Amino acid sequence: MGKAMRAGRAKRWSKLAALPVGVLASGAMVLTATHATAGASAWNEGNQIGSGTWAKYDVTSSKPGQAVVNVKDLKPGQTGTAEVSYNFQANNHTSADRVFAGVLLKDFFAANGDGDRAIEDVADSELAKHLHLKIRVHEGAQDQGVTKSYTVAEWFQAATANNGTARVSDAEINDTSKVIKKDVEISWSLDTNAPEAAQSSQIGFALGAELATTPPK
Repeated sequence: MGKAMRAGRAKRWSKLAALPVGVLASGAMVLTATHATAGASAWNEGNQIGSGTWAKYDVTSSKPGQAVVNVKDLKPGQTGTAEVSYNFQANNHTSADRVFAGVLLKDFFAANGDGDRAIEDVADSELAKHLHLKIRVHEGAQDQGVTKSYTVAEWFQAATANNGTARVSDAEINDTSKVIKKDVEISWSLDTNAPEAAQSSQIGFALGAELATTPPK
């Protein structure tokens, strides 16, 4: 009888030994998973990632939403300078695109009598005739850039001849993989021989930048 029992156990072990190793291993994994229980847990729920909106072309100012020049009580012979910078970025740019970065003036106005009496034609303002604006646009201190200097009356006439905008500088952007920064210095001076008719007058304008996909005229 002892021999029969030993023979039976030997047969069972021989059958197990004949099974593939992978089958035995998978059985062990099932057995382990069946007995796995969590004693405690912590979750950070509500995780989300959403995309915003962006323009294909973007221009930003170092002084957003504010005037660059704000001068009062200007006298003959006096001068002044102000600075602003513009960043140009062409997103999703393709080789077929041509992108131009421009700095320009627009929205001129003139008034006499402490600003109470508007002048329809800015070029007729005595202050506009004798107030000079010099604007330099450059990339970094070492870049000579572009400098233009005219009276306000002349700037206004240039804008009138070009659909309301007087273009200070235009440059094609060849490397759109990075942000292009343009520094702008605007200087003003009033002629020493400015007439009394230029007193108690005001001049206004908008200074800005734009990205264009057609060559500016």
